[in-house]
Amino acid sequence: MSTQLNTPSSMTASFDQVFAFSGEEEKHEHNVQMLAFSFLSIVDEEMERRGITKKELARLINTSAAFITQLFRGHRKPNWQILAKIGDALDIDFLVTTQQHIDEKVICAISQAHKVWVSTGCYSMDRGRKLIGNFEVVLSKDLEALAS
Repeated sequence: MSTQLNTPSSMTASFDQVFAFSGEEEKHEHNVQMLAFSFLSIVDEEMERRGITKKELARLINTSAAFITQLFRGHRKPNWQILAKIGDALDIDFLVTTQQHIDEKVICAISQAHKVWVSTGCYSMDRGRKLIGNFEVVLSKDLEALAS
């Protein structure tokens, strides 16, 4: 009789196996569902903020409460027309972008802010700090970064 140890690596492998996709079609369907839930979570937050029920949302976009329930349960997927109607009804401007695009914008904004901080003397360099390009390098273990 052999005993299998639950080592971190075997547990990770088991976890990965449970949540692995059986094929490209299953992976694609998962991505579709996550995209739908991303939009609907924004809608749900706005509805909650305004105290609007799913039944009221259905009335606002001229559809059935059952259809809205199916959307939020993941049994149906919102199409562009439904999202546009929901956006109009709740005064939401959806923005379609990529995570890479957002990351690039954030890095650019941080870099620009850093240039302003350096040029206006918001922090000063001493023997334990050095600027390389637009980034501060802390040379001493005793010092904390001035900006993060």
